[in-house]
Amino acid sequence: MNEAGGQPERAMATVKQLSDALAVKTAEIEQVYAVAMEKTEVDDKIRQGVAALIQEFEEADYDGEFGSWLPRDARLAWTPIGRLLQERHELQEQILDPMEE
Repeated sequence: MNEAGGQPERAMATVKQLSDALAVKTAEIEQVYAVAMEKTEVDDKIRQGVAALIQEFEEADYDGEFGSWLPRDARLAWTPIGRLLQERHELQEQILDPMEE
């Protein structure tokens, strides 16, 4: 918590800061995916693959009881890309939550 009103610092982040962090996280995912595909740089094919992974992750089942995302392929959750996808999703939720209120 911070000193200003006792709100968590996360709530104080601006949409711009969160959007920037989301872009950085997406770029991290692209880099990890490129390495996994044995590519030296991120190209359109890599971006398309990452976009498909993100969409699949977003369509995965949410386990409300445990408060976590269960990817269709459980192995994904234990990979570096899976962890980055979860972190990216959490950033996206921070951006969307205030808009839904």
